[in-house]
Amino acid sequence: MATHAAKQILLIDDDPAILMTVGDRLALEGYGVVKAASAREGLDAVARTPPDLIILDISMPGTSGLAMLKDLTDANGTLRYPVLVLTARANMEEFFAQTNVDGFVAKASDPNQLLREVRRVLAKRETKANEASRPPAAVREASSALVIVVEDDPQTLRRIEDAFADAGYLVLGVRDPRTVVEAALQRRPDLLLVKMILPHMNGSVIATTLAELPNLARTPLILYDDTGLHQHDLTHRNVKAFVTSSSPQLLLRQAAAVLRG
Repeated sequence: MATHAAKQILLIDDDPAILMTVGDRLALEGYGVVKAASAREGLDAVARTPPDLIILDISMPGTSGLAMLKDLTDANGTLRYPVLVLTARANMEEFFAQTNVDGFVAKASDPNQLLREVRRVLAKRETKANEASRPPAAVREASSALVIVVEDDPQTLRRIEDAFADAGYLVLGVRDPRTVVEAALQRRPDLLLVKMILPHMNGSVIATTLAELPNLARTPLILYDDTGLHQHDLTHRNVKAFVTSSSPQLLLRQAAAVLRG
């Protein structure tokens, strides 16, 4: 049995069977589990003991899970706690991919998938918390290099984030390229990994923008593109490599080579 005793999960669902089966499975994995049968009970539980993760059913009578998400969101539009959506509406994955929830699992899916998502979300939030307390890039150890990944597809981003986190990197995923400059200025990454074709702003434009900023001009950047439609773009001094794939393992190898200098 895994030991996750320090991690507290709030499970919110109006279905008693789900509360029992999912709650018991999480408890067997070593998590602390608090159960709530409604959004109101869930909000009361959050007020009593802030959870490490909320698993939330969206379709509940009374106050819905969607309404509860609003109550859990701060003035900046950020969820105050990690939220993993658990719902019978399997066709809503694309909808939830556009929100700020941390993950989505259909109720009919393999129970092991839920456990994998729980581990992924908790590990991702822990990585971000650790990164926030790290010193600037200039004094960070090489083994804790911070990589910002700019990728608009949520599934591809998740695969890359997981691979880099597993390899010991600190990872910050950015889905909207319009926010990458702000994120880079705040975090001072050791490396940027940028998809070539993005909505609103492509990788070459991002490279040009960063190269013009004194604080980021020397930050190495890797462009990648798996469409086969673009040539290697190494015209910018800060672009150190162009990878014709979004394979996490290929990107990992290239990132290691760039960081070694």
